[in-house]
Amino acid sequence: MAGEASGQEDDAQARTRLGWLLAARLLLAGLSLGLAVTLDRIEGAHDDPAVWGVYWTVAATFFATIVGALSLPRTSNPHRFATIQVACDVGVVTGLVYFSGAGESVFTFLYALVVLYGALFLDRTGVVLSAALAALGYGFVVFGTELGWLPATGVETRSRPLAVLVAYWGFHAGALLMLGMLANTLSAELRRTGAALDRRTSDLRRLRDLHLRTVESIGSGLLTIDG
Repeated sequence: MAGEASGQEDDAQARTRLGWLLAARLLLAGLSLGLAVTLDRIEGAHDDPAVWGVYWTVAATFFATIVGALSLPRTSNPHRFATIQVACDVGVVTGLVYFSGAGESVFTFLYALVVLYGALFLDRTGVVLSAALAALGYGFVVFGTELGWLPATGVETRSRPLAVLVAYWGFHAGALLMLGMLANTLSAELRRTGAALDRRTSDLRRLRDLHLRTVESIGSGLLTIDG
């Protein structure tokens, strides 16, 4: 019974963390929308297809958040659910980066944000996977637009030598991996500290209850003296 109760508690905590992950995606979508509207007003490119690509990507993000929230109560594997959500977020950021200037996009920093909050919910393998997906998504956009694999979006970008692009992408990928590993280490340490605190609190509660029952069960008086 104790193991079953512990399992239910762990499952409830996992679902709570997944709820926070969906809330992080909602924050990401709101931040992207606000930034897109701001850039649209500053540049005045209302008829630019790239701008509408950004808007449609943000709309898809809100839709994915709704679907994830509806699927959360029925999920049986929280870790797999979290991995899928982080992968979807990487795809969303890749779309935003592509439609807003590829390597010069203002949305590039969102890769770091996704890897950062993904590290709070995934294990070390999941962090490496999310950082690798973010690096691949960014590389696909940067190299795809530079080498002509992807159609132009109408946003003017500077042409760079291939060696510079490789070095730039390698630095970006390494930074994402380091950020994810550091955040995951700090998150794991925080979880261990919280678990130890919970155990100490539980032991203190049991000791308090024992003393309370001991005092209540004594029929005669109780006298405490010093040495």
